[in-house]
Amino acid sequence: MLSLEELSSIRIGIIGFGQEGQSVARFLAKQNLAATVFDAKTEEELGVEKVREYANQGFVFQVGRAPDNFSQVDVLFRSPGFPRLSEALVRAEQQGVIITSQTKWFFDYCPCPIVGVTGTKGKGTTVTLIARILQQFRDKQPEASRNILDKIYVTGNIGKLDPLAILPELNSQDVVVFELSSFQLQDLHRSPHVGVCLMVTQEHLNHHKTVEEYREAKSTILAYQHKSDIAVYSDDYIASQKIGAQGRGKKYMFSRDHAVTNGVYAEGERVFLKEMQVTGSIDVSKRLLRGAHNLENICAAVAVCATFGVPIQVMEDAVVTFPGLEHRLEFVGEYGNVKFYNDSMATVPESSIVALQSFLEPKVLILGGSSKGSDFTLLGKAVASANIRGVILIGDEAASIDKAITTAGSGSLVLRGATTMEDVFRQIKQITKAGDVVLLSPGCASFGMFKSYKDRGEQFKMLAKLFA
Repeated sequence: MLSLEELSSIRIGIIGFGQEGQSVARFLAKQNLAATVFDAKTEEELGVEKVREYANQGFVFQVGRAPDNFSQVDVLFRSPGFPRLSEALVRAEQQGVIITSQTKWFFDYCPCPIVGVTGTKGKGTTVTLIARILQQFRDKQPEASRNILDKIYVTGNIGKLDPLAILPELNSQDVVVFELSSFQLQDLHRSPHVGVCLMVTQEHLNHHKTVEEYREAKSTILAYQHKSDIAVYSDDYIASQKIGAQGRGKKYMFSRDHAVTNGVYAEGERVFLKEMQVTGSIDVSKRLLRGAHNLENICAAVAVCATFGVPIQVMEDAVVTFPGLEHRLEFVGEYGNVKFYNDSMATVPESSIVALQSFLEPKVLILGGSSKGSDFTLLGKAVASANIRGVILIGDEAASIDKAITTAGSGSLVLRGATTMEDVFRQIKQITKAGDVVLLSPGCASFGMFKSYKDRGEQFKMLAKLFA
């Protein structure tokens, strides 16, 4: 574990000058340190002004070609986009270069408990919900009794907070909730105090060489835990169970489809806590966070917060009022007796199918956008079997989706021709009835009609609030 003093006496490198690379550069610059930056992108692609800003502070840039030789540095801060087991990094390590990262440095020096969350899906929602519950618990406590919940920070993949920027602010009474990808976990030789493993399936095989490498990277979430640490893991997936068996932390399971002996599980719209610091059950039937898949995230968050002693009622209040993450099945509000949900981040048909299956109410579904080469066959079948008031089709993929819906034998009313979000809302007004759900879950990329999925979602939310 390097100290700042040791860092000041050796040659530093940064590989990758994206978000994390720039975070490391800012951190070093504040310590009056500089580094050599390696990146395959050119100065123009990285931003000439940004490069010059750091060059004026002593940083050296070797850019415009794939980094493959790090012999001129003693320690290398790796960005997640550069594979940890790449030939160049393995060779550098064999030659004595110390490989570290923003995340590893943070874990080495963080003075307070870290709640680390990983998994193939659901990380952002779970991290946000954990922080929300802990914050509401903290706010209800008299200041004199806030023994471990001084401030709650959210960082990592989801966080707007830069881990290295908040590091000087932290004290032992704070809690950091950290979203961790497999790319970040590969650098660690220390697990968080509370490690959470959600569903783990097959993903990122363009970065990891094999499924086994991917799962091994995820295992770091629990593998280095001590007896005083806590492991929370899904009992619904074999890979998650195997990861959950690692480390020496106290084990708690969660499940959305069967009872567990020690941990949290869902049964219908009720969540039960067994053999934990807090026991009982939570009614989640009025939750804004829709979808059976989100019961997994709720169970995980509840299990974590139970280990902090959060009372049942505080957890229930926080869970049922949580609207979800922005653009991910986000509850926008109820206007004109119609509920609006923004799932603009659903850019593939599989995500739209999950969203569609999250509602029993009659739905007006907005589908379509620019092409990602998707097959809409299963989406068409999902529309045919759902309670659909109507489908509004937009963008270049409208015809392909229409064909898939027709082939599946759907009798749904299909509207086409909208070229703006204002057009979409005029069509919504034509077909919605009181009690309906209007769901934007396009299953396609946004380009053409919108600048981005965020722009698409923001326009939808703005117009929903004007609906009457």
